[in-house]
Amino acid sequence: MAVFAAITALTVPLAACSSSEAGTSETFYGDSLSLGKGTVRTYVTNGADGKPTEVGFAFDAAALEGLPSPPHDAVAGPPPPSQPLYFPKEARGLALDHATFDYVPGGHPPPGVFDANHFDVHFYYIPQDVVKQIDPSNPNFMSLGEKLPAAKYMPQDFGPIPNSPPDEIVIPGMGQHLIDTTVPLVPGKYTFNEILINGSWDGQFAFVEPMVTLNYLQTKPDVTKDLKLPEAYQKTGLYPTKYSITFDEATKTYKVSLTGLVERTKS
Repeated sequence: MAVFAAITALTVPLAACSSSEAGTSETFYGDSLSLGKGTVRTYVTNGADGKPTEVGFAFDAAALEGLPSPPHDAVAGPPPPSQPLYFPKEARGLALDHATFDYVPGGHPPPGVFDANHFDVHFYYIPQDVVKQIDPSNPNFMSLGEKLPAAKYMPQDFGPIPNSPPDEIVIPGMGQHLIDTTVPLVPGKYTFNEILINGSWDGQFAFVEPMVTLNYLQTKPDVTKDLKLPEAYQKTGLYPTKYSITFDEATKTYKVSLTGLVERTKS
């Protein structure tokens, strides 16, 4: 599926680290990777009761410097798989399993929609061993990829990308990408700054994915939006109700995060 197959793992994992911030809440850091001239780290913020209230990625302004240029060789071959990154041990009770953070120079199809330099940030609910099964060598690749969750597990208004060619329906190593069908993604008319994508695999709600352009991050945004939610959940755990893209001027730190975590019970 060319729509998302252009994602390139241009990052190198570093050693995990952990630290905390004083106050009524604490922030702990997990896996990290190098990006541009900086570093990206997973993190969790726990409230005064020790329960997670926010999870995501934090990265310094230098991470937006020295990034690769769009590729010129269209036949360079498929990109390497994204690096799974895990949250710190203090991130207890999350429904999430792990996440990935990828820079996509030149963007990816559809042309005129997502073809700007941007970051794809996947937060996976399915474990990495299941992600590895999302492989075209799997004889059931397309049938499993096209199998959507039951309607009650689908976020409101989300569905498959319309008019997608067969090879753009299921993305290796990710699954089927689902868009908010109330948002008209019209090439040449849609302005791509940031957008929220969901994903599925084999009838499972697989991931939630904020996508954000490099240009938009450079405006130092401070935006929080509500997530559209399903009626029911496939496993018990803490789920986000909002997502945020922010910049802290004092620390020169960007964050792409899932917030408003609430307990949901499998049903």
